[in-house]
Amino acid sequence: LKSLRPWQGSSPGGHISPMPRGAATSSTCTAIGLCALVSFVPGATAGMKECAFLRQEKTYATTYGCERSCADIDGQSRCWLIYKPPKLKVGGPLVIDLHSMYSCPEEMLEYSGWREMAEAHSFVAVWPEATVGPEWIGASENISSWNAGSCCRSASSNSVDDVGFLRRVVGEVANDTATAIDLKRVYVVGHSLGGAMALKMALVASDLVAAAVCHSMHVVSEPASGYSPVPVLQLFGTLDVPGLVTKLGFDFKTFNLFKEYDKCKETEPKMTTFNEAGVYKTSVYVDCAAGSEVEFVELPGVGHFPYKGKETMIDTTQIAWDFVSRFPKRPTEVNNGARIAPHGLHAVFAIVFLLSFLAHLGARGL
Repeated sequence: LKSLRPWQGSSPGGHISPMPRGAATSSTCTAIGLCALVSFVPGATAGMKECAFLRQEKTYATTYGCERSCADIDGQSRCWLIYKPPKLKVGGPLVIDLHSMYSCPEEMLEYSGWREMAEAHSFVAVWPEATVGPEWIGASENISSWNAGSCCRSASSNSVDDVGFLRRVVGEVANDTATAIDLKRVYVVGHSLGGAMALKMALVASDLVAAAVCHSMHVVSEPASGYSPVPVLQLFGTLDVPGLVTKLGFDFKTFNLFKEYDKCKETEPKMTTFNEAGVYKTSVYVDCAAGSEVEFVELPGVGHFPYKGKETMIDTTQIAWDFVSRFPKRPTEVNNGARIAPHGLHAVFAIVFLLSFLAHLGARGL
């Protein structure tokens, strides 16, 4: 299918060529600067046309076996794709995979690897869809974006309640008796601006999110009051868009902030180099509050798409799954009243039935 898309360039994967290294104006970016940089990542220009094509072809159903669901959120129809593996284990984890700016769930399915991971480990995966709006005031072209905080584009400027939307998605999936997910194991992951949105979910929905993963982006939001530590993994390629990665190496802003947020005690992180289908380096704080961990993965020679089959042979989705799957929420951390109420009615019905049954036995003198 990809060869039929005339708007795509000649670089691998059909995406436009990346910016030359050194093209960024600054190695430390403001939120506005980050937005501008994200706009120039490989594939940004073709993204919305790609999404329209994939949606028309319904590849999410025909190729990937996903279903499409929608709900009314604040008067607007918000949709998501969901994959339920054939051998799904009821009561298993839920992974929410968030696409980048200029992209969509259908495109994310093609490269993130989470659909295949869901099938291999028998859990439910969903791909929510960001809102679409003008790239800037007066622009004729609409793009997709998340309200991840101080960045980026229309979702942020219009104060779209994406946190409320994602909570609603979790509630809808949890209320489905065919999935009945484990609310102690809700993991949010994402790429680029979707990764920033995953980090925001960790910071403002820590009652819900058990762990979060961000590919190729930084945190652009602040923790909510009452934040409880959430394990976070961040992955970056050393050839990512200049400005997202500094000329002197990495901007460890997110890594260091979550060290502070999660009250990690170590002075320096533990650093390890691996060579599995390619070299990568990890830095991790493990002595953090509430059993949390904060990890950074450096991928030498990799650009803005650090996924297996895109710009690396390292299975970063497997690395992400190995990380998040170690962290269920502790029972005291799960807030069932956080606009989810997934099994509340089921529990009430069960209690009523039990009391009725006991009363019936008492009436019969049993």
